[in-house]
Amino acid sequence: MYRTLLEMAEKEHLDIATCNGTYGVRKAPREPPDLPTWIACPRRVCCRAHVWLKQALDSRKFLHVTWLNIYRHDFIRQHHFHFEPGLRHQDIPWTTEALLAAERVQYTSQQFYDYYIHSESVSHKPDNDDTLMRSARHYMKILEMLEAINQRYPDKVRHIAACRWQIAKEGLGIIHTFDSMKDESKKHVIINEFFDRGIWRLIWKNACTFRLRWRLGRRYLRIKRYRHAG
Repeated sequence: MYRTLLEMAEKEHLDIATCNGTYGVRKAPREPPDLPTWIACPRRVCCRAHVWLKQALDSRKFLHVTWLNIYRHDFIRQHHFHFEPGLRHQDIPWTTEALLAAERVQYTSQQFYDYYIHSESVSHKPDNDDTLMRSARHYMKILEMLEAINQRYPDKVRHIAACRWQIAKEGLGIIHTFDSMKDESKKHVIINEFFDRGIWRLIWKNACTFRLRWRLGRRYLRIKRYRHAG
């Protein structure tokens, strides 16, 4: 994997080199994951990174992960990219901003990486109301980071509607989290935080398709009764 990606990066003077992979649950030893590859593209594509991001997000198959990519070290240092300690799901803003900031990216459809989900995974352990509240707060922060990224790259983002779409899509996931909670008092707390932080306004503003607004509108009617209730 790394030899191929490094050869691509050095030959084409890339900021990012990326490959294909699989992601899912392994049902038995030596079996591949049961989910398909993460994105369908020509075998090799070398282009402006924001063009690649648009193509990837528009496919609706793009998986925000860092483990399929290598990055030019000076590129990361130049932009001061880093991860916030303790914040989950940072692959989403990381890959988004990296592809907006980068000049050149190249992709190979060769499947170099298999990612197996297991029961001890932080993101896939059985949830209770406390872990659901924590997950919702992590995702609220992720949405705020995505909005800030979009504002830093307005000339590129205006041509990539899916940069807004992914904020609304991930926001819909937060609302699904509320639906999974059983304790009404905890649900009241987290939903009020959701509104007080302006997350609902952020999601609605970025819902740029009729389908997303319809789905969000239906769920708004369910959660608004928790606003200042209790």
